[in-house]
Amino acid sequence: MRKISPTNFSSPKPIGSLLVAICLFACTAPLYAQDATPSITGGSTVRVGEDFSYTVSISTIGADYAPGENITVVTEVLAPSGQAIASFGQVDVISQGLVVGNADTLGGTKTFTMPYSLASNWVGNWTIRTTVSAGTDTDATNNQATHTFGMTVPDLQIQANSLIVPANPLPGQTVSASVTVVNGGLADVDPTVEVRLDAVVT
Repeated sequence: MRKISPTNFSSPKPIGSLLVAICLFACTAPLYAQDATPSITGGSTVRVGEDFSYTVSISTIGADYAPGENITVVTEVLAPSGQAIASFGQVDVISQGLVVGNADTLGGTKTFTMPYSLASNWVGNWTIRTTVSAGTDTDATNNQATHTFGMTVPDLQIQANSLIVPANPLPGQTVSASVTVVNGGLADVDPTVEVRLDAVVT
């Protein structure tokens, strides 16, 4: 009887194991990744001494953030010089989760007052800058948003003046002067500061 050598048979390929490995890789790999990004809405101008309101919204692109995952948001207000006003800064932490298509507005609209002390040096375009950071974030290029607004200030001007002088003034006689001062600016004058008018007769 002819003997058949076992080497004449090829061993079967582990096709089932290969398919399982491919399935495990494909099924466990995320189709979308978490990507937090901020946006800011607010007015275009504010008068010095008044409140400026803005809203910061955080959304995720691609995948949800589950409850318990912290997303930290830092918002700064920058003067026209680029200097950050630390007293206006804020830090918010989102821990209740973030769902795609449902932006978190961080508790609603926030406001701050533009102090009169800023009027003399920092007139121009101000900027609100928000930066978001998260434990998992696939795109760091969209983690910051800015919103620009202008601040208007008062401008005191002498509108009219009149001087009543006797025809032949003598020492001790009264000289009357009348001056009208108006605010030609786009903001009110600080009500806590006195406006002084000096007149000099030469």
